[in-house]
Amino acid sequence: MARIERIVEEIHENPGKDYPVDELAQRAALSQTGLLQRFKRLTGVPPHAFVLACRIELAKRELENTSTPIATIADQLGFPSAQHFATSFKRIVGKTPSEWRAQSVIK
Repeated sequence: MARIERIVEEIHENPGKDYPVDELAQRAALSQTGLLQRFKRLTGVPPHAFVLACRIELAKRELENTSTPIATIADQLGFPSAQHFATSFKRIVGKTPSEWRAQSVIK
């Protein structure tokens, strides 16, 4: 479990990086199925969902605390496009990145 905990910590610290499941499994010395089962047992979600959640949390902080363009944030966090980022953000947060930023400015 220690190897998976290190992977979880790395994802949390650098969510913009690409994390292919086959590479994660190799690093954890597990089959892909074994990795998925243990990762989900540890975090409650599969690796892809965990990476996405970490990216969205970091994006929320960036939107609240910087004036960095949304497209730049999307790129820095590893989203294939600003539109993909906006769609994912709204699905998870319930607001668009622009709405989130505007709400944060009002506080």
